[in-house]
Amino acid sequence: MVIIFYSLPVYGAGYGPVQIISSNEQEVVLELVVPGFQVHPVNHDGMSYQQMSIPDFGLTTDVGTPQVPVRGVVVGVPGGAQPSLEILDTDFKILSNYLPPPVPFPEVIEEGTIGFSSRFTFVRDETIYSQDDFFPSKPAIIGFSGKMRDQNVVQIVFYPIQNNPVRQEVRFYTRIVVRIGFQGSVGGEVPMLEKSQIFQKVDANQGQIKENPYDRMLKSLLLNYP
Repeated sequence: MVIIFYSLPVYGAGYGPVQIISSNEQEVVLELVVPGFQVHPVNHDGMSYQQMSIPDFGLTTDVGTPQVPVRGVVVGVPGGAQPSLEILDTDFKILSNYLPPPVPFPEVIEEGTIGFSSRFTFVRDETIYSQDDFFPSKPAIIGFSGKMRDQNVVQIVFYPIQNNPVRQEVRFYTRIVVRIGFQGSVGGEVPMLEKSQIFQKVDANQGQIKENPYDRMLKSLLLNYP
């Protein structure tokens, strides 16, 4: 196993490698800082691959495409606003001799009276592996947007490693800064709804408002929770 690290500072308030640079009713600016990644050699069907991973990151799951690290965060959106994403700044390095393995396809196999077992089949999507271009095409995208009860949310997905399978090169982003804009926002001190009084409970003995479980869930999930 090979471990590659670059020494970089992390600034701001946030969660893990993703930090909030600024936040108001019009936008949220996020910064992702990645100091390094790990490399594990993988062999399939006579081909040598390099599986890259980053602590606290997941891996992409689109079967057949190069499997690279991914990290998603969820941001609260003001009522009535449409989120947009802009990449403001990046720092990256081009590294050679890297070819990620394809995302495997899980198969369930019937084994007579014994029951079932599973195995993974590796089949490359040649429409991706034959392209002289970086995949994924962008280092950050909007994943999904929707509602959690009365709270509008949007997911931002970061891909700090892009791969060109033809050249066997990776573009490793040590830093990505993005702006989530809120078009049509109704305003407010923070880009989300205030804590809902509907779900709060008053302690009968102390006469104090207690934080409800729904607020605690939002606090653990939303990067820009007030």
